[in-house]
Amino acid sequence: MSNSLKDQYATTPLFGANANAVEALYEQFLQDAGAVPATWRHYFETLGDGETEIAHSAIRNELLESARDGTRRRTRVGASSSRSAIASGEKQAAVARLIQVYSLRGHQIADIDPLGLMERPVPGVLKLDYLGLTEADMDSEFHTGGLAGTGNERMKLRDILGLLKTIYCGKVGTEFAHVSRARERLW
Repeated sequence: MSNSLKDQYATTPLFGANANAVEALYEQFLQDAGAVPATWRHYFETLGDGETEIAHSAIRNELLESARDGTRRRTRVGASSSRSAIASGEKQAAVARLIQVYSLRGHQIADIDPLGLMERPVPGVLKLDYLGLTEADMDSEFHTGGLAGTGNERMKLRDILGLLKTIYCGKVGTEFAHVSRARERLW
């Protein structure tokens, strides 16, 4: 018997041509573990890390339905606790983007006109709603990793925004992205 990878793929029941049959068995296993043969039941039990798996057919059907309607649904099949964790992760990612956008574009609203003659419109990318944040998030705390050397691992969005405006939008600004040596940049 040959041990080539090609031969092994051709002789395994997990071969790509069997994907639909294996998926159907797995769906059946999720509904009733006793309804599948013992060898498959043992195999499916070894998958995952103890988390509860949900049937993929519900997710596929929801995606097909939304594709037919031409709408994009923001709902997820599963527990509401996972929804809140996902929403929390999305907000954290939005804060990370906010920090990055202010470092790149904050100069566009910098206070560089002492006479107040210039009107400096706020670019859309610097607005909270563009990034998926709202006024309701202002008192929520987010991980900052010690933003700007403050030493605070977590800060309220209100404080993060104030710090970003002070650093990038004030009367005096700093630019150090062109510095290639990490030690100099951290200084």
